[in-house]
Amino acid sequence: MSVHLIHWSRDTPVVPTQLVTAALAVVIGVRRRGGSLLRATQRCAGTCVGVLIGGLLILWAQPSWAIVVVVSILAGLRPLLKERNYAAYATVMTPLVVLLMDLGRTPELSTVGYRLIDTVIGCLIAIVPTLLLRRRHVG
Repeated sequence: MSVHLIHWSRDTPVVPTQLVTAALAVVIGVRRRGGSLLRATQRCAGTCVGVLIGGLLILWAQPSWAIVVVVSILAGLRPLLKERNYAAYATVMTPLVVLLMDLGRTPELSTVGYRLIDTVIGCLIAIVPTLLLRRRHVG
């Protein structure tokens, strides 16, 4: 069962999965790292870039072996980047998840746009309250 936030068209409803995932990813990242707003911003930026990269990889019709190679490369880079650069980590992690989620589905350009919008909204849901609470504690 899915909940539809907005119906952009009759055939393509926006499901809040990406929105909730982006918000939770940023909130969890902020909580685990001692409230680093920089890290949260890096995660948001990396996730947005990753959504675009993942979308392009999905739209590019490729044979099964090529998907396996791309997934392997992304999975191999992930642990190397996690502690070094959070934006790069999110940029690699997001296409990996997008590729795995969309295996066997017919790719659509509109899905990339919806995911990007959901990601931006999710990031705002996570970062804006953090900024407001931070100002409240400082002020």
